[in-house]
Amino acid sequence: MCEELEWSLEFSMVSRLPNAPLTEVVFEMRWETIEGTVPPFPVDPGFPSLFDAFRSFARKNEFIREKEMHKKYTGIGNSISQRFYREDSDFPLYQLGHGIYAANDSVNYEWELFRRFAADGAIEVFKNYPKFKEHRLNIKQLEVRYINIFEESLTGSSDLVKFIEEGTQIRLDLPKFWDSQKLKKQRRGRIQIEADTKLPGTVFFIDLTTAKREATPVIRLEIKILSRGDKLLAAQNSRSFSKKLTEWMEAAHNLTSPAFKELVSENAFEQFK
Repeated sequence: MCEELEWSLEFSMVSRLPNAPLTEVVFEMRWETIEGTVPPFPVDPGFPSLFDAFRSFARKNEFIREKEMHKKYTGIGNSISQRFYREDSDFPLYQLGHGIYAANDSVNYEWELFRRFAADGAIEVFKNYPKFKEHRLNIKQLEVRYINIFEESLTGSSDLVKFIEEGTQIRLDLPKFWDSQKLKKQRRGRIQIEADTKLPGTVFFIDLTTAKREATPVIRLEIKILSRGDKLLAAQNSRSFSKKLTEWMEAAHNLTSPAFKELVSENAFEQFK
């Protein structure tokens, strides 16, 4: 068996790496809002009723600790109003606001558990959003994003070019000027790549950048799938909605998971074990 295939199989069999660079994974669902009058910002007329129902769902599932981002029922379109946590942990959590729902997890992430967790909250939004005559739930955007932080202790460098050369499969050939005595060795920057996918209205993103976490230089990698369109996940009942949501989330995962596995180098992967 060739080394590349052995490496690929080893990575695919690992469900969670002890030293994985993943710091957060987010599922986000946004729906149509309307323009308010005073002030003229987007607002969600269904939010007050949805909020009360979602809070009951969260408490029933032991997400009893809350953080208020805006006063009850207030806020503008696509801004988080309330976060729901378990009593003794900051992750996972649910978030809800005018025109937006999100589910977040962190280092203990495993895909199948996260998919069900995120879907449960999204189904509650679908079930409990009020059916106004002139305003119905119209989902306009779906997103899954992974945020990874690579510290120097894990990769050996926070220099962007050195990290790319030693920690990824990307090859970057800079002119000799960058190695001249005129410049300091620490190189910072950002590389962003995006491409349409075969899924309608869906774009794949990679964003690799130098950053700081608590004043410590790090490399930040975000991998994201974003779908936009009118009446995404349109369904007549919860069962149909759940089926469509599962299909979308699995399709998104089937794009993001191989992307990370093929991006990181074998040497870097060894440091995650």
